Amino acid sequence: MGEAARYAEGAGRGLRPGGAAGRLRRTGALAGACALALLGGAATAPAAQAGARTAAVDRAVAAAPGKAAAKAPDLPGASKASADYPVTVSISSVSPTYLTGGSAKVTVTGTLANGGRKPVHDVRTGVRTGTGRPLVTRSELAAVAARTDPVSGDGQELPGIGGKVADLAPGASRQFRISVSASELHLSANGVYELAVDVRGSADAAAETLGIARTFLPYYPSQGDTRKTRIATVWPVTHTPDLVPQTYSDSSHAPVLRSDDLAAELGVGGRLNEVVTAGSSLQHVTWAVDGDVLDTASAMSKPYRVQQADTAGDGARPDNTEAGAGGDRAGTWLAMLRDAVKNDEVVALPYGDPDLASIAHNGSGVQGLTTALSRASSEGSVTTDFLLQTDSRNDVAWPYQGYVDRQVAATSRLTGGKIVLVNGDSMPTSESVQYTVNAVRSIGKGQKALVSDPTVSDIFQGSLSSRESQTLAVQRFLAETLTITLEQPSHQRSILVLPPRDLSAGAADALAKALNDASAGHWAEQAGLGTVAAASADGDANTKVPAPTKYPEAARATELSHRALAAAMGSQGQLQMLMGVLSSPDAVREPFGQAILRGMSTSWRTHRGTGRAYREGVAAYLKTLTTAVRLVEKRENSTTLSGDSGTIQVSVENGLNQPVSNLEVRLSTQSATRLSIYRPDPAQLTIGGELKKSVRFPAKASANGEVTVMAQLWTTGAHPMQYGDPITFNLQVTDVTNGVMWVIAVGVLLTLLAGVRFYLQRKKRGSDGPDEDGDAPVEGAPQGGAPAADAPAVGAEDRDQTARNEKVGP
Repeated sequence: MGEAARYAEGAGRGLRPGGAAGRLRRTGALAGACALALLGGAATAPAAQAGARTAAVDRAVAAAPGKAAAKAPDLPGASKASADYPVTVSISSVSPTYLTGGSAKVTVTGTLANGGRKPVHDVRTGVRTGTGRPLVTRSELAAVAARTDPVSGDGQELPGIGGKVADLAPGASRQFRISVSASELHLSANGVYELAVDVRGSADAAAETLGIARTFLPYYPSQGDTRKTRIATVWPVTHTPDLVPQTYSDSSHAPVLRSDDLAAELGVGGRLNEVVTAGSSLQHVTWAVDGDVLDTASAMSKPYRVQQADTAGDGARPDNTEAGAGGDRAGTWLAMLRDAVKNDEVVALPYGDPDLASIAHNGSGVQGLTTALSRASSEGSVTTDFLLQTDSRNDVAWPYQGYVDRQVAATSRLTGGKIVLVNGDSMPTSESVQYTVNAVRSIGKGQKALVSDPTVSDIFQGSLSSRESQTLAVQRFLAETLTITLEQPSHQRSILVLPPRDLSAGAADALAKALNDASAGHWAEQAGLGTVAAASADGDANTKVPAPTKYPEAARATELSHRALAAAMGSQGQLQMLMGVLSSPDAVREPFGQAILRGMSTSWRTHRGTGRAYREGVAAYLKTLTTAVRLVEKRENSTTLSGDSGTIQVSVENGLNQPVSNLEVRLSTQSATRLSIYRPDPAQLTIGGELKKSVRFPAKASANGEVTVMAQLWTTGAHPMQYGDPITFNLQVTDVTNGVMWVIAVGVLLTLLAGVRFYLQRKKRGSDGPDEDGDAPVEGAPQGGAPAADAPAVGAEDRDQTARNEKVGP
């Protein structure tokens, strides 16, 4: 169950080093906005699906009439300011977005901006529709979108349409508005038409065309027997991880975030707020949800704390955290999302959205990754179902930007990915295919690929923060989908729209409007992922998964490295050791287990430094907890063994707020002939929370002097391991004569007495004859080389030994 789910049920006491308890905490966080909109571009293969995907700067044109304007944006399908074409034209709205009859009117609004050095007089706007016939193929759409300066293919201005605009001084801008009916545009057959607005005027002498902008106008008055295109759209709810394993040190056990950026995103006008609002307006959509975002929002809905800079490895205290400000927004947003997904298909992404491609390419030799991916899949599903009160599916894999190769497909299977969401550029359709194939296809080993339409998906890659860019995106989407429908009117097409994980607010609004308008126009219908996956696969579809060498270099360059993955998983071994000694291991199992998964998040590709800092912070805090159970260093020359026997005392400190057990202390020395150390009784330790305990080792010494002793904590059980760092100290042995020297003296005396007796016996035999049993042992001498009864055995336990004149401890 997700962390926030446990908060809802009432959190227990957490784990911290020294001080009040805390529970697991989480963070929500940041999602950066993109600056470029990918709209239009040059034609690409296949011809039927070719769509330009060139980057266009997405800036708003906002200037009052007659006042100096900011530099006009470079929008696809429009001329750029130049000596020949000094006036830029931007289209800010097309309403309605499509026409259904000859009498229906469309209104186009926008802005004219003089980017030249001379004033422009006698300014007029006009409208062109290209050749006057529909654009039949998707290649034709791409060609129109790729145009900049006026060309003959734009056709002639239609008479009587447009109007005068006031003169434009250098740097000035003016608004325009044109209303025209379908019949005035000479629209006849079903299809998509070029809709161009040009501006004429005189900068020097005769009036001439000074600039142009283009978009598309779908015309669909007669549906007939045409089958609607089914469109499945993935609606992502993901975010850069911010929830960390610490909890606040007071009785509230409040969760802790590494930043409070998510609060702004969840509020009105924020990115994730707009994503949910726009998605809720759709009839059918497939939500792709990272359970970590839900956990974070749920944690934020109650009092929470935010780390200050450079404190990632420390426990959360009043002096290094501050109160979070997004509580109300988080709770409201979570309720909005819960309501929005009702009756929709929900895909539970693996918890933390681990980067499948990075793991596939760079995870070789990193222990525990397979188990981690399996855990992420189940954890994501349970968290999503609990917090959204839904029944999600977790058999869908979504690699970074949909790029796939054979290694990525194989890694996807480790998460249970029977369906792989694939970028159309990874599995392109042959140029010889003159229609848009269905998204679904089998790729072997029990997997299906749902291949996105690259042109349609790329329309919504940018921020789309201006009205102009949103309008162009909507019109391009409508043009592409109507053209797909009319390619084979009697055969229903099923396509996939795969927007970016960090879908911007502007792009979400534009995509939702485009989907709803296409549905209202009756040439498309919204569908869930399952519906499109169940469609028949086209025989012309490309089913070949590319080799790893074909993986895009630009995407490979942003992957998490082997070192980053090893660092994330390296904490797992230390976590297992810590859990083995805790009386309540659940206090660290889930918060750290989930933090390890977050450390491999796909979102770190665009926040590499932040991702590295997150992983280092998790490892540092885990070390803080682990080293809170430690051997206490002894002061120099503080340990003395006065006499030949006594006890050596070693103290163990538990700085955690819960008891620890399954530990023992082992002492060793390289001077075993001088010092024998015996096991304590009992050997296994149990230490209460925030307490110290001393362990006493019986010892015997055979000589005076200094002996170096090393103490090491070990875990107990079937597979004992060293726990923490060892300590060494010098043991001063004094007054051995009090015991050992007496033993030595007695031994010497017995030897002398035995020699005298032997001499007397030899002398007697010399006078009385040989002894009958010359090999008989001397009475009282040890037989068979056995040691004396009181000789100590190194390492043996002597429970009756008592210390004399012992001086131990710090």
